[in-house]
Amino acid sequence: MKSFYQKQRYYYLWIITVFLSYGSFATSYTWNGTVGLWSETAKWIPNGIPGASDAAIINGGTCTLDAAVSIQSFTINNGTLDGNFNITLSGSMTCSGGTIGGLGDIIVNGSTLLTSTYTSLFSRSIYMNGGGSSSSNGRFYTHANCQLILPVGQTFTMTTSGYTPWNGWPNNATFILDGTLIKNGPGAAHFLYQSFITTGNIIINEGSIDWPSNGTHTGSSINITTNSAYLGLSGGTHTFTGCTFSGVGSVPLYGNVNVSSFTGNTWSSSLHLRMHDGTMNLGQDLTLPTYAHLGGTLNGTGNINVLDSVALSSGTIANTGTWNVAGSLTCTGGTLSGSGTFYVNGTTKLKTNYTSLFSRSLYMNGGGSSVTNGRFYTHANCQLILPAGQTFTMTTSGYTPWNGWANNATFILEGTLIKNGPGAAHFLYQSFITSGNIIINEGSIDWASNGTHTGTDIVINGINSYLGLAGGIHTITNCNFTGTGSVPLYGNVNVTSFTGIPGATPFISVCMMVR
Repeated sequence: MKSFYQKQRYYYLWIITVFLSYGSFATSYTWNGTVGLWSETAKWIPNGIPGASDAAIINGGTCTLDAAVSIQSFTINNGTLDGNFNITLSGSMTCSGGTIGGLGDIIVNGSTLLTSTYTSLFSRSIYMNGGGSSSSNGRFYTHANCQLILPVGQTFTMTTSGYTPWNGWPNNATFILDGTLIKNGPGAAHFLYQSFITTGNIIINEGSIDWPSNGTHTGSSINITTNSAYLGLSGGTHTFTGCTFSGVGSVPLYGNVNVSSFTGNTWSSSLHLRMHDGTMNLGQDLTLPTYAHLGGTLNGTGNINVLDSVALSSGTIANTGTWNVAGSLTCTGGTLSGSGTFYVNGTTKLKTNYTSLFSRSLYMNGGGSSVTNGRFYTHANCQLILPAGQTFTMTTSGYTPWNGWANNATFILEGTLIKNGPGAAHFLYQSFITSGNIIINEGSIDWASNGTHTGTDIVINGINSYLGLAGGIHTITNCNFTGTGSVPLYGNVNVTSFTGIPGATPFISVCMMVR
């Protein structure tokens, strides 16, 4: 049994422990708004120096560190923290304005909280060891090679109500993202001058994250959870290796961005990719729900499967892989080049303007149409293939030249080509291999290059409609010509063979004219 004196000693030790615990409660020290050193006791309210369990607040003036500091928490609302020493926080850091200058590390073991407005950060490295958040458009303006580090296992949540630029000096700040970055709120979090090194997780629930500076992304998980959310690649040079992309939002490329390498990544078939500008070098296969190419250049070797539609209006698709489009292809401009076959299993729609086609073979497996003088300019031994059973309808309001490089494109017509509208569809540099059907209801089709026509059914309706043989060398074998229009020969055309036409007379009601 413990003696009375032992019990008394334990009692006194308990009293001392309680007293020390009570005495360790944090004091909140506020800088008095003047200029001075951290160690000047008279510059703090109350007088003293913040210690390990204390809070330090700067609302104005300039406080310069003259030694390394360990405190519980730090808040800056205005004014400047300067000096070339480390700060270690056992608790949180709250920033809603002001400037953090000097050199050294700020190690935040609690939460890093950015609120209300921007805080300027110079040169230092901030370790967000307890994660954190930004709200009411709080953010850093970064300068002079500063760093933000979010370690593995930590989460930083950004909530933006409007456009939120993380500004600063160009391209000399780095955000090292090993933890999880979450984006909430409808506004854009625009990292104007921060390069990203990512190995962690990015979750975009609302609005966007925009990267106009450089990035190296390795093994990152990127989840864009809603239709209107996106990760914008808007500048700098980026590499993506072994990343996982998921969600139903989109990844648009624009500005002067250069995705110099995109290899070994996993891409969800529900996530959209859009090219507005810039360059992407695709080194892997992708399956996309849709694809819109509005500008810029898509290079690389990857094959692309598109579950629905593709739209090309400007810029260049130049990869060397095969495209398999389950839905439609709509062209209103731009260039389709590179190599590899382009299969369109829905309709091919040519609208408004010309689209340049280089090298590729384009299979119009779902037929298609051209309106408002839409057409291809063909180059570099490309091919257009209209399979048997499919129909392509051309409607021209005026003269519509299918231009290109001389005599090095081929239109393989096994299906049905219909010509409507009063204008001329003038195939200047496309050789034709026809075995299907041609129906000219209005205007004309003019062939100014070579042609091999075997077993083709050619109907020319209306006395003002015609099929013009305007150049090149043509052979016409076992074809059937009907209608009330005409077949004029002109230019330097040479019909070297015209045989096997059904009936005693080649043209029952179609006129042949040699000009």
